[in-house]
Amino acid sequence: MSFRLTYATMFNPPEEMHERFEKALATMRSRLGKTHPMHIDGKDVPAGATEERRSPIDNQILIGRFPSASAQEVDAALAAAQRAFPGWRDAGMEKRVALMRKVARILEERVYEIAAALVLEVGKNRLEALGEAQECVDFFDVYAEDFESHKGYEFELPNDPSNVFVSRNRSVMRPYGVWAVIAPFNFPIALAAGPVAAFQFRVKGIDEHEAARLAQPLQEHESRMSLVRVPGSGVDAEVAEHADTPDAQHPFLA
Repeated sequence: MSFRLTYATMFNPPEEMHERFEKALATMRSRLGKTHPMHIDGKDVPAGATEERRSPIDNQILIGRFPSASAQEVDAALAAAQRAFPGWRDAGMEKRVALMRKVARILEERVYEIAAALVLEVGKNRLEALGEAQECVDFFDVYAEDFESHKGYEFELPNDPSNVFVSRNRSVMRPYGVWAVIAPFNFPIALAAGPVAAFQFRVKGIDEHEAARLAQPLQEHESRMSLVRVPGSGVDAEVAEHADTPDAQHPFLA
């Protein structure tokens, strides 16, 4: 199908879009009710505590049982990211851009399933959900293109105007390090995918487990994107105030 749904093109879509969505919705319904692990340091990690999440569409629909991370599990996820940072920092522009685009292609293949998960978990209509899912693809593609077109944001600058010595100047984008992103309920995938440098972020519902799979290409370079579900204010504060995340980011405050 050549049609590409976005927020700008969601009106009067072709019938095939609805057919594909209904098929994806049936697939996601078949996955309801499972117990999901966290994803820490490249591995699925069963949680010591879980809680049920039900659909806002109908509270008789059990979305699944999802983990509640402890402070120790937050520590493990952040430590994994710290260990991975030097390798990601030194990978070079070409490698990093290639991995970002690979993530985009995986997202693109799963747009309909991700949208179906959003409908069940958040209660969005199908067009809004498909728009958000496609936006995730665009985030990875646009940031990869931007990074590449600007040559990794490394530029030679004019020398200092001195007749005594030669001072050569260069502008270099410094890799920042570990980021923790707390995604809100209303855009749980898009506002986690947007800060593309994040390797730890918190999302809710079915797409929590799905999101870990979307990041698998990044694992090829020993990168460590972890998913820890941290309900309530206590562990959220642990993430935000952790020494390894001096600038934990909420997308609305970015």
